Amino acid sequence: MTTIEHIGTNNSRTGPALRCLAWTVPSAVVGTLIVWVVARLGDVDLVVGSGAGARTVGWVSVAVVSALAAAAGTLLLALMARLPRGRDWWTAVATGVLLLSLGGPLGAANAAAVVTLAAMHVVVWVALVSTARRAC
Repeated sequence: MTTIEHIGTNNSRTGPALRCLAWTVPSAVVGTLIVWVVARLGDVDLVVGSGAGARTVGWVSVAVVSALAAAAGTLLLALMARLPRGRDWWTAVATGVLLLSLGGPLGAANAAAVVTLAAMHVVVWVALVSTARRAC
């Protein structure tokens, strides 16, 4: 006899990963956009590079890059969580990636932009580690 108690439940491995993405990506995007808005209200010019190669970091770039970073980190957690102490190793990897990524903002045109862009990197890390470790 067939029962219907499992209808509507997702027993696949993709269910938890998608649930995690639903928490980590918005957390990272909202957090970085708040930093971006505060910077713009404070008249911080978020310019990276100099001369002809200078680019202004806009809200779309902030949202897309933070969403991609959070999604990549979450999917890596979904893979590493299967390993012994996988969450601990994932946290170490995420922290290492954060430290490496902090070199990127050093190319900003001024000190305020360096601090703001570095803060965005840290916000993505905080959103990812705090949200993913709890929700996933």
